[in-house]
Amino acid sequence: MKSDSMNFSKVRALVVDSDSFAVEILLQILEGFGLPEAKSSNNIADAKNSLLEGKFDLLMCEAMLKDGPGTDL
Repeated sequence: MKSDSMNFSKVRALVVDSDSFAVEILLQILEGFGLPEAKSSNNIADAKNSLLEGKFDLLMCEAMLKDGPGTDL
């Protein structure tokens, strides 16, 4: 029988949000889905550095950060 479950074991995520409480909740949710690695940033500048340093499959970003719109990423 074929399983309908999804395998997130190789997915790397970056969460960008200025609210540390929201970041912690999102990181816990991603961990619950089985993501082995999720990184977080609280501003666009740090997020851009993270994107330059590594590859990510998923980006979750707040719409408006203190240093600009999330769409800048």
